[in-house]
Amino acid sequence: MPRLAVYFRVSTAHQTASGLGLEAQQKACEDFARLTGMDIVSTHTDAGISGAAPLAKRPALSDALNAVLSGEADFIAVARLDRLSRDPLCLLQVERMLSKRNSRVLSAAGEGTSNDDPGSVLMRRIISAVSENERA
Repeated sequence: MPRLAVYFRVSTAHQTASGLGLEAQQKACEDFARLTGMDIVSTHTDAGISGAAPLAKRPALSDALNAVLSGEADFIAVARLDRLSRDPLCLLQVERMLSKRNSRVLSAAGEGTSNDDPGSVLMRRIISAVSENERA
């Protein structure tokens, strides 16, 4: 059974305090794991951290990456790609690091993460650009 390191992120104190953003992300990822027959082996939360923050300022994202790089997990899962990052360069960094372990980010919302064919990669790039634009 494939193993998931699940990553959650909310950027505002209000989202952190309300729990609604985190709870919705958790439910989406749990549903995704159940529907795809995957096992959640760890969860990692960056609360109150902007999606534009670089990887070095995201301790939980670094922990999720380390879970895959160490072999504890097979993939990183997120509710949506904009929860991983609103910076295309950060998303590319994460994707490149994971590819060295034949892994990738999986989005519960789909978003071109089911494989690495050219159409899926294009979809991820478009979503990343839209996410960056929304942040701006």
